[in-house]
Amino acid sequence: RFTYYAGEQVSIETFVCNDTNSSAPEGCRLVYELYKEGQMCMHGEVPATYAPCTTTYVANIEFDAPETLDRSDCIIKAFLIAADGTTMADQTFNFTVFADVEMPQDTETVFITDLENGTHEIAGETVEVSTLPCHGMTYFLSRKTGHPAVKEFGPKDFRMWYDKKLDRLAPIATQCFAAEGFRPVLIGNGSFNPKTVVGEKWYEGKRYVICLADLREENPVAKRLRRNLMILDEENRN
Repeated sequence: RFTYYAGEQVSIETFVCNDTNSSAPEGCRLVYELYKEGQMCMHGEVPATYAPCTTTYVANIEFDAPETLDRSDCIIKAFLIAADGTTMADQTFNFTVFADVEMPQDTETVFITDLENGTHEIAGETVEVSTLPCHGMTYFLSRKTGHPAVKEFGPKDFRMWYDKKLDRLAPIATQCFAAEGFRPVLIGNGSFNPKTVVGEKWYEGKRYVICLADLREENPVAKRLRRNLMILDEENRN
């Protein structure tokens, strides 16, 4: 996982990939440090043992994600330390912590999901839904649409989303659509002709959102996008 909510339990697996013929020396330990916005806020260590010429699981580094007012960049640094204090190897892992957001209760937004491939009539438009080109799935989407709902996000926010049910990364989308009157919110990422994956249109006083992305809310960015699409009013549609 690359994103967490503040206060959520984080559990990061650590392994030693050993390409030597030697086992772990006596007294070897794994030392880890957590940094939030460059400031260390946690450290600890565990004994480390590993076999020769193989990859060995050592431990899960577990802690509560630090608090943040909005979002904070965090780094876990891990060091494999010999008994004499020598650093034998080191590694870093970057992730982002987000404050949770409240979802609006009353909204004029109509979310449309789970569309089958083919032609649909939605909000006065003919909508053509198809499978994404190339591999038929994507782990990355682009926010380079100029839509106000994605203004707050960074270039790497719509990538590599965690799936709680599968307990691993999973594709964000497998479908796209074309509809002349729908404004793109998220599009397929790549040099090929970008396809709309999330788009919206105001029609008869309501915002219609076609969302073919899997907005799994265990990913803070997904929840924030859904909130943004619900709270933007008609005056901000341009």
